[in-house]
Amino acid sequence: MLRACLAVLVVGSVVAASTAAPYSIFYSGDDFPENEGWSRAVFDEPGGPGAVRSLNDGTFTIDSTRSDQIADIYRVSRSINPAPGEVFIAEWRMRVVQQSGFRNGVLAIARDNIGTLSFSVESGVLYNNNENWSVSLTPGEFHIFRIVSADMSIYTLSIDGMLVRTGLWDSRGLNRSFIGWGDNSTGANSLVVLDWDYLSFSVVPEPRMGFLLLVPFVAATRRNR
Repeated sequence: MLRACLAVLVVGSVVAASTAAPYSIFYSGDDFPENEGWSRAVFDEPGGPGAVRSLNDGTFTIDSTRSDQIADIYRVSRSINPAPGEVFIAEWRMRVVQQSGFRNGVLAIARDNIGTLSFSVESGVLYNNNENWSVSLTPGEFHIFRIVSADMSIYTLSIDGMLVRTGLWDSRGLNRSFIGWGDNSTGANSLVVLDWDYLSFSVVPEPRMGFLLLVPFVAATRRNR
């Protein structure tokens, strides 16, 4: 069965004006993403409203278990690459509450110069869709995922503060740059409930290693109310 993962995610994307200035995009889970500057795209059966969504004390829940035809996606289309001397950092805290069927895409990043990095989940597993590797997760618990890249060619992935992978961006992709997340898959009985605590995407002046290790702790502390 055909999957609609990264292809679904980029429907309607446009590229914003290029910028080399440092930037920060943060979603807190305190309001629906479309109210905080994210563009929402819903795919469903004819007449379907998309996923059931809820907010609970800073956590945004996407429940698409009603139909495997549902995809509920949030996207910012803009230039994202760091300039020389800067670093791109992406971090998100989420958990898989429930999942069945084929794995569900949860996050994709398309760099400025054609190339993608995308991830999907099953209960207890995170997959890299480009390099075809996976890593085990503790099921049903929140995890902090962090990507750091200075050149948008080589990246590191840390989970809960531990380095788990160094990899390469996929050189394939559309000629557009964006950041997208949510339930990015349809078909193959892909049914999922996801809790999103926060997401952060930024380009900052190249920091020292101590700073890179400190940011996840600060973000996690912010969420403990």
